[in-house]
Amino acid sequence: MFKSKKLSLSLLTLSVSSALLLTACGGGNGGSSGGNPPAAATLTGRVVDGPIANATVTFTDEATACKDKTATTDENGVFTFPQGCTASALKVTGGQDTTTGLPFTATLQAPKISLTDTQGIDVVVTPITTLVATVGADKAAAIATALGLPGTNLLTADPLNSAALLAKTTAVQQLNEQISTAVTTLNTDGSLTSTIIQKAITAALISQLTSSTTTVDLGNTNTINAIIQATVKDADVKAKLPASLQSNIDNVATNLAALTSASIAANVKTVETTLAALPATQISSAAALKTAAQEKILTEKNDSTTVNLIQGLSQVLATDSTAIESALKDIAEAATTGGAATDKLTGALAVIKDKTGIVVPTETITEANKFTNYLLLNGLGLQGTSYTLDQLAASLITPIKVSSLNNLLVPLVASDSYKSSNQAVAAALKVETATKALLISANQLNLTYTNGTLTAATLPKGSTVGITSTTSELNTNLTLGTDIDVLSNGQIALNSTTLGKISASLVSSLNKFNSEKGTATVTAVVAPSEGQIIAATSKSFATKYTVSVLSKSITGYGTSAKVTVE
Repeated sequence: MFKSKKLSLSLLTLSVSSALLLTACGGGNGGSSGGNPPAAATLTGRVVDGPIANATVTFTDEATACKDKTATTDENGVFTFPQGCTASALKVTGGQDTTTGLPFTATLQAPKISLTDTQGIDVVVTPITTLVATVGADKAAAIATALGLPGTNLLTADPLNSAALLAKTTAVQQLNEQISTAVTTLNTDGSLTSTIIQKAITAALISQLTSSTTTVDLGNTNTINAIIQATVKDADVKAKLPASLQSNIDNVATNLAALTSASIAANVKTVETTLAALPATQISSAAALKTAAQEKILTEKNDSTTVNLIQGLSQVLATDSTAIESALKDIAEAATTGGAATDKLTGALAVIKDKTGIVVPTETITEANKFTNYLLLNGLGLQGTSYTLDQLAASLITPIKVSSLNNLLVPLVASDSYKSSNQAVAAALKVETATKALLISANQLNLTYTNGTLTAATLPKGSTVGITSTTSELNTNLTLGTDIDVLSNGQIALNSTTLGKISASLVSSLNKFNSEKGTATVTAVVAPSEGQIIAATSKSFATKYTVSVLSKSITGYGTSAKVTVE
C-alpha cells in the first residue's frame, strides 16, 4: 500500500500507432562587447502531431554535453534546450495530444542538425521528422517536395505557422495509426509490437515518397494499398503472424490492402483536408487548434470500419487474391460510403461465397462503423473515485492527487452477446516514477459476465504472473498454483490482499519498490483474445499501448493516468 505520502506499489489493476527520432541541434549566435562573455542562446523546439504537451524530450547525442539530458514540453508542445546543449538528436515519448485530448503513445524522433537561435521555434519534432530521421537529413528536401511542400524545411518549420504543413504532419501520423491498427488485427498473440509495425510502415512510406516523381497523395487508395502490402510483407511483421497467414503472405497482403485501403484513405484525407482549410488564427495555439479540429480528428481516428471489415472477413484473407481482390474492393467501397445494400455490394458478397464458401451478412458491411460485441474500457478507479477517460487524459497535464495507489480498479463492461459469456484476456499494469519502473503482467485473466454484470474475475491456476522492474529484486515469473480471485465490486483489481494470495513476499517486495513520494504514471492494458474488441465507445477503440520495462513488452488497449501521491 501507499503510506505516508509514499508510492507503494501494492496493487495491480487488470481490467481489462512509428517511432520518430528527433534531433535538435544547433548553437545560437550571440556576442557582446568588452570583457563580458557572449550571452547564451536559448534554443527552443516544438513537438507536434497536434501539439504534444507534457512529453519527455531526450537528447540522445552521445558525443556532446547533451547526452542523457531531458526536457518537458509545455501546453503548446514547446521545450527548451538544457544549458550547454546546442547539438543533439532528439527522441520524444509520452505526453498528451492536446488536439484530441488523448495520450500520445508513439515515439517521435528528429535528426541532428545545425541550429541558430531565431527567437522563435528553432527545431520541430513531428511524424514527418521521423521519416527524415530514418533516411537522413539530406533527404529532407526531397521528402518535402514529395509531400507537396517544396521549399519547406521540415526540420525547423513550425506546423503551427502553416496549415499546409500541419495538415501533412497530422496526415502522416493518421496514416501510421490507421495502417498499424489494420495490420495488428492479423496478429493473435500480442507479439506484434508497435515498434515492429511502425518501423515497417515508416520504411514503406519513405519508399513511396522517395521513389515518386510527383506529389504523393497520402489520402489516395493506391498509396495506402502499396504501404499496407509492403508492411504485411515486411520480414519482422510476417514473423509475428499466424503460420496460416505466413504461408499465404502474398494473398494476405493483397486482400488486406483491397479490403482496408478505402476506409483508411478516407480517414486520412478527411483529417488532412480539415486541417489544411483552417485559418492561421485557428492553428496558432494548442487551445485554438483543439477548438477548431478536435471533433473531426477524433471521429476519423476512432473510426472502427477498418477493423470490423477485417474481423468480418478474416477467414477469406488467405484466399487466392486473383479470385476475390476485386470483390473485396467493392465491399470496402460500400462500407466506407456507408450506403445501403446496393446491387454492387450484393454481387461482391456473392463472389466471396462462391470462391470461399463463406457467407458474410450484409449488415457486417453496411454497419461496419459500429461495434456489435465488445468489452468497454471507459475509465479507471483510483482510491474509491471513478475517473472518466477525459479526466484521465487531463491528468497527464494536471496529475490526480491521491493518498495511495492501494485501490486501483478498472471497469470492463460487456456489451451485446458478451453480457452473458466467459471471456479471456491478458493484462498488464505499468507504474513508472522519475527513477523506477515496474511492469506486472498476467498472461490470462478469465472473466465471467452474467446479465451484463461481471460476476467473476480470476487469474487461473497454471497461468503466469510476471514481475519486471528496474529494481532487480522484483524480476520474476510466478506460476500460480491455485485460482486467484481479482473481483471487487464488479470490477477487476489486484490490491495488497490479492497480491498476498499470489506470493506472501510479493507485497513486501512491492512496498520496497517505491519508497519515494511524488508523481507516478499508471497505465493499465488489456490484450484481447482473437476477435475481441476492447473499446472506449460503441464506435471507437480504446487507446492502444505498448508497455515495456527492460526486455518485457506487452501490447494491448488501455488507459493511462498520472497521479501525485500526497
